[in-house]
Amino acid sequence: MIASVKVLRRRRVAIAFAPAFCALAFRALTVAAGAEHVHARQNAPAAAKGLIPHWTGLIDVTGHCRYSVPPTWKVAYQLHANALASAPDGSATAFQNWSPSPSWALYASALRRTLKPTMVQEDSTERVWFEYAAGYPGMHDYVAVPSRGGVCVAQIDVKASADDSLKPIIRQIARSVVSLQ
Repeated sequence: MIASVKVLRRRRVAIAFAPAFCALAFRALTVAAGAEHVHARQNAPAAAKGLIPHWTGLIDVTGHCRYSVPPTWKVAYQLHANALASAPDGSATAFQNWSPSPSWALYASALRRTLKPTMVQEDSTERVWFEYAAGYPGMHDYVAVPSRGGVCVAQIDVKASADDSLKPIIRQIARSVVSLQ
């Protein structure tokens, strides 16, 4: 009988402490999961870095470059070629490609001489972005960022008849151009 009393006491103690042990275990798992989630965010795949939330990310066929367009834009995917994105009303288009280049500095210098910028938005070691005269009406942006073994290039063309509300969207698209390598 004494043995059964001891067993009952142990069970009561175990039952009394069970919620505390469960709460402690739950807290430990929650903290571990939260830390794992933060770690996953910091080590996100290169293709996810810099994406604009809810926008469509487009990666060039070589896998070197990515840019984003609003979800309402139409994307024309082409077999073995880069996708062409256009505004819903057709007033703007964006196209991206990767070009091999032995040197970012040489590429950027040749680019400035060839396209003759009309308005420079950014000219740094990380990005060259300017408007240029394309020979037909509208706004024409050229964005280039260095990539391993070459350059990521985006060309954004906006018709002269386009609404001014498109300008902040074009800025976001241009800023979203990144190298994935």
